[in-house]
Amino acid sequence: MFDINESLRILSGNIVKYRKLAGLSQQDLADDMGVTQAQISRWENLPGHTPPSYENLLKLSDILGEPVAHLTGDMKAHDYSTQDAADYLGLDPTAVTAIRDAAGFQSDGSRDPLDDYSKALSALLLIINPEELLTHFDQLIQASWGAEQTDNPRKADKEWQKAVSDSNSARFLIWSALDKELRENFPVTKEMFFSPEALKQEKIRRHNRFEALKTDLDGMDDSTRHETLEITSRIFSEYANQLSRMKTDMEDAKKRIAESYRR
Repeated sequence: MFDINESLRILSGNIVKYRKLAGLSQQDLADDMGVTQAQISRWENLPGHTPPSYENLLKLSDILGEPVAHLTGDMKAHDYSTQDAADYLGLDPTAVTAIRDAAGFQSDGSRDPLDDYSKALSALLLIINPEELLTHFDQLIQASWGAEQTDNPRKADKEWQKAVSDSNSARFLIWSALDKELRENFPVTKEMFFSPEALKQEKIRRHNRFEALKTDLDGMDDSTRHETLEITSRIFSEYANQLSRMKTDMEDAKKRIAESYRR
């Protein structure tokens, strides 16, 4: 339902916000518009006062550099082309702006090829698994951007501690999900670099190296050969144990964090 008072509060807040961003005092803005400072103060404290006329809204738009529809809260974007694209794609205007920035578009509408990361962005969007990744992003955003200040220090501390825990869990889960997607969608295998003939030659080369090692071992006396094999076996065994421990630790950490997150 349309709420005129809420619309006026949005307009009032935007006048204050963009006046300050422009580095203008109330008197500066009043001088530029040809009105009194008291009039600007009334517009910045709506509802309760008469809002600016459409003519004055146009002046405000020109001075503050924001479309009238954005000042009034009827349009989220800062320009109509971005809002049209957002409406067409069903996206938030902020997402459209981020995509344009990633594609190398500059504020004047030109495009810098050196800043064009649209290919990388497309690849990332294509591999994202909404269930495993975007859900955790929503949780991270809520923990960070959903913060609300309170005058109650005990409540503030409790909410802050919970947000810290939630954000830590969400970041770890995002990393795990993204790492999984990257490994599955961007593999780097020998077959990508070695032709079948090159693989065949590589196999022969490894066989020859093995035969040379075997010859070296055969040339050793029993004591030296036994010691060499024992050292080699111990090194490989320790390496395998380290990998196993790392894997176990990682799985345990995932379980603990996931369990903490569910609580």
